Amino acid sequence: MNWMTDETHDQECVSLKEILPPRLWRALARNGLKTMEEVRRIYPEELLQMPDIGPRAFRKIEALLFPGQYYVPDFRDDLKSDTLDGKSKYRPALWRLLMELQRADRESAQAGYRS
Repeated sequence: MNWMTDETHDQECVSLKEILPPRLWRALARNGLKTMEEVRRIYPEELLQMPDIGPRAFRKIEALLFPGQYYVPDFRDDLKSDTLDGKSKYRPALWRLLMELQRADRESAQAGYRS
């Protein structure tokens, strides 16, 4: 028996309600996400675009569910365009969300330096 595989499978099936604070798991549940596997499939871009998931909530979810990972957005010029091709996984609104994430990270870093 491979204990490592069983442990990983168990972690995937664990309810987010058992891992996250109530505010965060409720926000994910409102978006139809109930397990770690579902969140892993949409992390990071689709998670950022969900209602009720702002930059700070995103970073908290990332820290709790993906320890050691830190999403750094790719600020490409084609993200600004409203004429993205249908094959792109990005939506025009993602540009604004990425800018908000960058601003929230910068504010958090500045607050940390002041402490």
